[in-house]
Amino acid sequence: MRVTVPWRRGGAQRGLDPYGFRRAARALGWDCRVLLIAERFGQRLRGMMGRDARAAVRSGLVMGFPRCSAVHTIGMGCALDIAFLDATGGVLSVYEGVAPGRFVRCADACAVMERVSGTEPFGYWALGGTVC
Repeated sequence: MRVTVPWRRGGAQRGLDPYGFRRAARALGWDCRVLLIAERFGQRLRGMMGRDARAAVRSGLVMGFPRCSAVHTIGMGCALDIAFLDATGGVLSVYEGVAPGRFVRCADACAVMERVSGTEPFGYWALGGTVC
């Protein structure tokens, strides 16, 4: 899994954002301080599973999946916000609060971004469900 450097002032540089994930995060208003890009099959399959949801929200963790047009939330313990992107990092569609056990896709997408949803309807903070 490749971890990109924290975003610096002065704008995007294509070398630091080859898939347009940082551009999309800014357009979405997502707090993206840590961007993990899942490029291998195992990384893509695992995604956010097993990650501490509170830590992910506190650290501003966003995962990026290049060459992807569909994601699942099977096995997740919390809801996710999912954004589908075009080839330049433009946002095609956004799904907020996607509950565990779901499958979402966007046929025209070239990449996907996901983060732990902070607006989960059943309030996983209160229930103590801190692991995705």
